[in-house]
Amino acid sequence: MSRTVRRVTLSRKKGASLRCVMQSNLCCKMDLSTSPVRAALHLTLLAASVVFIACAPLPSTPRKPSPADSVLALTRLDEVLVEYTRHVVLRNDRLRLALGLKLDRLPTHFVDEQRESSRAARATQRSLENIWYEALRQDDYITLIALHWELENEVEAAVYRSIDFSGLIPGSSPLPAIARALEQHPIEDASDVARYLFLIENLSQYFAEARQLLADRAKNAMRIPAMALDSVASFFEQFRQPGERSPFALSEARLTRIDSVSRPKVAALIRTAIERDVNPKIDSLVAYLRGPYRVPREDSLAGAQIGLGRYPGGREYYQHLLRRTTTLDVTPNDLFTYGTREVERILGAMAGVRGTLGFSGTDSAFRAALRNERFRITSPNDFEERVRAALGAMRDTIRSRVGLTLLDSLVLVARRSQVFDGAHVVALLEGDGLDPRHRLEYASDRITQLPAYVIPALVAREIIPGRQVLVSAMQRNDSLATIRQLMRFPGMVDGWNEHARGLAGELGLYRDPYVAYGALMLELEAAARMVTDLGLHHFGWTYQQAVRYLRSHSVDTSGTGGDVMRIALAEPARAVAAKVGSRELAGQRAYVKRELGARFDDGALQREILRVGVLPLPVMSQHLAWWVYQRKK
Repeated sequence: MSRTVRRVTLSRKKGASLRCVMQSNLCCKMDLSTSPVRAALHLTLLAASVVFIACAPLPSTPRKPSPADSVLALTRLDEVLVEYTRHVVLRNDRLRLALGLKLDRLPTHFVDEQRESSRAARATQRSLENIWYEALRQDDYITLIALHWELENEVEAAVYRSIDFSGLIPGSSPLPAIARALEQHPIEDASDVARYLFLIENLSQYFAEARQLLADRAKNAMRIPAMALDSVASFFEQFRQPGERSPFALSEARLTRIDSVSRPKVAALIRTAIERDVNPKIDSLVAYLRGPYRVPREDSLAGAQIGLGRYPGGREYYQHLLRRTTTLDVTPNDLFTYGTREVERILGAMAGVRGTLGFSGTDSAFRAALRNERFRITSPNDFEERVRAALGAMRDTIRSRVGLTLLDSLVLVARRSQVFDGAHVVALLEGDGLDPRHRLEYASDRITQLPAYVIPALVAREIIPGRQVLVSAMQRNDSLATIRQLMRFPGMVDGWNEHARGLAGELGLYRDPYVAYGALMLELEAAARMVTDLGLHHFGWTYQQAVRYLRSHSVDTSGTGGDVMRIALAEPARAVAAKVGSRELAGQRAYVKRELGARFDDGALQREILRVGVLPLPVMSQHLAWWVYQRKK
């Protein structure tokens, strides 16, 4: 377990926080704990600090921060957080809608967006360097470190933008989010209609700039792998619909605030704009992908590499992504060794479970034997009933044993599998825009291929005590700075998911050996995805190699092709974060247990992790060392 912070090693103190509330005029308002007393104290101490600084002699030795120093440091940090949070929200459509802001543009300028993000990150870094971090208290201190971490990643990412195709790849493209943002955008008067038409014009620019970006990179032999082009083209093509059925259109039901005479005219105006501006740009992009962009001789290279290693500088970019997703300094070789050992360990544990059930055959034979009525999901309704039953059992146990509660903010949503969207049969999506609830979305046309005995572990991983509990606890914590509520470090988020799945087993929720076997299957799949990710991007695996390996270690083998393509193109290094993050959290838990001995309270530890929210793993490790020290006192 890592016990040091990789890039920023600062002292540990305890402190206050800032809440940045975005208003409709795009301004930020600071709410310093909403206390008039604290606000008055700020003013008093600031005035005192001026006198203190003016009259104090130059110190010959380092001095301990005074209360005035703490106020100055906190005020400077608050100012930086307000400005940077404003920058982040302005670039994120989902966040703008969630905060009640209307959209004034869509993120279409790929290169300009990256350059602006890099410039803003460097400016914020310079501002943070002027803060006396030793004068901050603990919560503000870890906010500063986490922001340092985020900013350094943002600056480094700009170096590799010529290799980054994520904005154009299904699974990471912003197009679905853009469609949802337009769907939720309020239409209340004529000015909103004009704004919507401007957003449609922005959307047409997105497709035009995507085509130009592909053409510019193709000149330097930076191309999307040929075997993925048809899927990429089909992804864009699904957004090319007649005006009345377009995902970007407005139905008359959305225009209830517009008078009944103008309503049909407005809907027709928007449909015309889509068919005149958006659809031709989509046609041009798709024709380019299926025509001039394709290199015919690459189509025959079925065994060619599809990972980042195929590009100049690709391995260096992958190393950067490993640091960014895991938040640790790790090498691909060490990770690959760990992943393969984990696969062997889990396979051994699965063999042990089969032995307790009196089955001496192979894993594949055992799974075939379990394809019976008891473990078969017969329909989407059957899946939802099983999820609710597992959720009820989880909720009661977690509440009584750990002290965690789950708000009733979950809705199950059936959907059809889409291009490249077959990497997961089930995925939890955070609430956004006008609907704050979390959505457990599942592929209705594939859900019957999922064995029912994995559902309890799936619920533990995705809902309680997994991802929904982590994100919901963070979003409900008003003491956290807004930027902390927005951070999503995969090493922590995905690592917590795997940690939660294991925690549920320790709490006795997998007593049924078949359910325990299902939990091991999900753990095996996570380890295999990690090995596949490293194999594709660092060790030069081909598509066929990756599919074969993942197929032999996956719960649902029907989606392994889409899973490989998602790992290769949409989310490089992301699959590594879950297993590495889980291992790190387990190590931190073992450290706390060893240090506290008989005073160790597992529920208190989990609640503290949820209280501070999503942090880089070394920062969480450092915070828990401080927390242990406080509890010992």
